[in-house]
Formats: sequence, structure tokens, C-alpha cells
Amino acid sequence: MTARFEPVVVRPLPRPLKPFPHETESSFLSRLAAANATPVQRLQRPSLWLTSRLDPIDQLSVLSGQSRTTIQYAIPRWENKSWNVSNGPLALTPRWACRRCVARRTGNPQQDVMVWMSKHHDQVCIPHRLWIGRAVDSAARQHDLADLPEVVQAQRRHYRNHRPSPVRTSLNAGMQNSVITASGALLAALIGLSGALWATISNQRKQQQAQRDAWKKDGQRTSHPLLLVPGRH
Repeated sequence: MTARFEPVVVRPLPRPLKPFPHETESSFLSRLAAANATPVQRLQRPSLWLTSRLDPIDQLSVLSGQSRTTIQYAIPRWENKSWNVSNGPLALTPRWACRRCVARRTGNPQQDVMVWMSKHHDQVCIPHRLWIGRAVDSAARQHDLADLPEVVQAQRRHYRNHRPSPVRTSLNAGMQNSVITASGALLAALIGLSGALWATISNQRKQQQAQRDAWKKDGQRTSHPLLLVPGRH
């Protein structure tokens, strides 16, 4: 009996690529296509007339050269389930990953990665002190919080209040809600405060840079003989 013909539709790409933790599928496909100089549409549909029998996770596994387990744990395929809601404390949304985390993991500081984050809880990358939450429209515009330690501390406290513990689970629902509400209110207040401080710090830095430029020009004008004012030498 002749074996059934099974065409090989999906093949490994020349340059393998590791997914970023919690990366969206579209982000990983875009990075994989860019690394191999291939259109994204070619990865999504390798053949115009043949259909692959592999599921999406196996297809990504073959294309990227990674194991199925790696793809399955790194790239969650969010479906319409009861815990995946668009509103409330469990809401998830795609956002730009911390650019410094991406540079450390990929070795490319210019790489942009989109990941799934909590819409309400994940606002700050604590290790790198970067604002990665609301109002960030690109990885390059993630604000440095080195001069705003209170915002980083608020995010750390917010995580601490939401971390499961025997003491916290023994609290009644009213007390838990009050703790969560207070933590969220603190973070929300610092979000507004940080916006004003960012503007103030930005203006101060511009003024300081302008002053340094002026001092530099004055120093060149007085120290270089060719720049002396005519009639005074």
C-alpha cells in the first residue's frame, strides 16, 4: 500500500529567533520576518495552494527553530475566556516591552517588542526604572524614572499589596478591596504627579543645556584669538 503523500509546507528559517516572554504572536512574527528578510505574509501562509496540518504553535516552533514548549510558554494565545476581560483588574492589553529588558535579552537596543501586560497593574519596569504603562506610544518614549523614585516605589508597593500571602488571604473581602483600592489610588495619583514632574524636569534640562551651550560659546569667544571682537586686540 502506497503511503499517503504529506507535503512539507512549513520549513525552518535560516536564522532562528527566541521569543520574548509574554510576546504577542504578531510581534514575534514581525521580528522573525525581519531577521530573515521575509514578508510576514509569507510566514503566515507559506503556500498559496497547500495547507499545513500543523497547528499555529507547531508552525511557529518549526519556523523559529524553538521547541513547542518554548513557544507555548513564551507566546500565550489569549482566547475569549472568562478570565480574559477587557475591563476590570484582570484586563490585559498589548504594550511595548521595556526597551532595556529587550536590549539585555536580544542584544539589540533598536529592537521593538510588543508583549501582553496588565492594563491596570503593570506601569513601571522596576529593575530599569522606566515608565512602560499608560500614554507610552513607542518604546523610545518610555520615560526614565531615575529622578522620580517615588513612582518606582509606588509600583513596588502596588505589587506587594497584590502578592498572595497567608495573611492577606485571611483578610475579609472588604479589607482586601480597601488595600487594593488604596494601592491603585496611590499609583494613579503618582501617574498624574509624574506627568507634571516629567514636564518640569524636561524644561529644567532644556534650560540647563541651553545655559551650558551659552557658557561654551562664551568660553570659545574669549579663549580663541580668532574669535576676539575686532578692535580689542
